[in-house]
Amino acid sequence: MKKAIIVAFVLFLGAAAYYFLVMQAPEGEVEKFSPVILAPDDAAESGQADATTAAATALEPGDGANEAPAPEVVPLPDLTASDPLVLEALAGLIGQAAVDQFVVPQNIISRVVATVDALGGRRVPEPLMPVQPLASAFEANVDFAPAVSLYNPLGDALPQYLADPVSYERYAPFVELLESVNMADLAAIYQQQQPLFQQAYVELGYPDGDFNLRLLEIVDLLLAAPEVPQPVRLLKPEAYYLFADPELEALPAGARLMIRMGSDNAGRVQAKLREFKAALTGTSTAP
Repeated sequence: MKKAIIVAFVLFLGAAAYYFLVMQAPEGEVEKFSPVILAPDDAAESGQADATTAAATALEPGDGANEAPAPEVVPLPDLTASDPLVLEALAGLIGQAAVDQFVVPQNIISRVVATVDALGGRRVPEPLMPVQPLASAFEANVDFAPAVSLYNPLGDALPQYLADPVSYERYAPFVELLESVNMADLAAIYQQQQPLFQQAYVELGYPDGDFNLRLLEIVDLLLAAPEVPQPVRLLKPEAYYLFADPELEALPAGARLMIRMGSDNAGRVQAKLREFKAALTGTSTAP
């Protein structure tokens, strides 16, 4: 049961990332398409999220009140044999029906590690996802009177869209799940199971890497995501929606994820991320 807590947390990130596949450009598309902006943009300033890498000593037990309880010592299975334990724990936490519907039952920890790592890059490839593809589609509405005129390199006017707030509602079950998790328990169980996550990270192609630090780096990236006015302006030059603001489109996948889930959901998720980081590092929960 306890192992399901950390898996549920990263499954939330994986599920959120999957929802954005329908908005995310294929590899290289952003570089190929660059709209020409011919009018001032009154939208709020946005910038590259600065994901600060935590020091290695941050993961050492602290003396403060936020220190997580010492995890019980349990034998760990081999990474290649860990799926049954994870699936059983998840079934006890969220129910077998939900596991059958949402979870990819093979290589769960490896998928989780790959998804977390990919949140710091341009995109999260669907084959890495720890969750099944969902039928729910992203919704956007045509902006018939955009404040900013955008044109392609040939001088043709580009249709613009506004993200439909109904799309944010798809995240409600995952946000509520995350809010139900005790972050001190999450940190304690993660530390207990960390060798499996570290092994998966090494096998991902980081022989000298530290998944502890990468996880904290991604948490910081998500916390630093800029808050922008809703609804977000979009373009659809081909099959995928892109942010109309090129600075937003250039952000890492994790920062774009936080923007596209809507400011309310993002704020709730960031509050839990602060709790998780504080429990993991023994620091304050202050933003």
